[in-house]
Amino acid sequence: MRPNGEKTDVGTIVSEETVFGDGFLPVIKRVVRTPDGQTREPQLLWDRTGKEFVVAVAIGPDDKFVLVKEPKYGQMEYSVGPAIGAIKQGEDIINAAGRVLLAETGYKVERWYHLITGTVIEIPDKSDGGGHHLMIGINAVKKREPESGCQVILASRQAVEDMLWGRSSLRIDRAMGIAAMFLAIQFLADRNLC
Repeated sequence: MRPNGEKTDVGTIVSEETVFGDGFLPVIKRVVRTPDGQTREPQLLWDRTGKEFVVAVAIGPDDKFVLVKEPKYGQMEYSVGPAIGAIKQGEDIINAAGRVLLAETGYKVERWYHLITGTVIEIPDKSDGGGHHLMIGINAVKKREPESGCQVILASRQAVEDMLWGRSSLRIDRAMGIAAMFLAIQFLADRNLC
């Protein structure tokens, strides 16, 4: 949460309160006064302050992307994309990327590239805070089976592009995964890594 009275070019925070706290992504109600003195209707937002996430794009055998098809119980459907997870407090980004990739796919990589840090995806007026780290790993090797419910998909660059552009029955369908895959494809192409 931000402190009452915090002032930016957009306005001043009049009040904030937690209306639902699940311990990971609490929902807050924020009231803001605009520079012209209007008090806006309260906004409900996810408070992601201090929460960091890693997107682990991995290249495995035969230059294929290691994707995960995993159940998303909130949406009651499967999602296809790179491994994505929260960074634990005090955890190094490279270790987090390795942990998330291993848990969701069973793969480990030989070398990581830290492509970007920032907010890869956000929901304006519905979230505040939170950061993302896009990591690209090369020479991925299968070490074990993925965690329960997750399925690994090894996909060529062309197959990934088909998923991104809707030319496949499988789709990379979450905004963070879509953004990460487009950035990873360009990064790898620019460096002749895939």
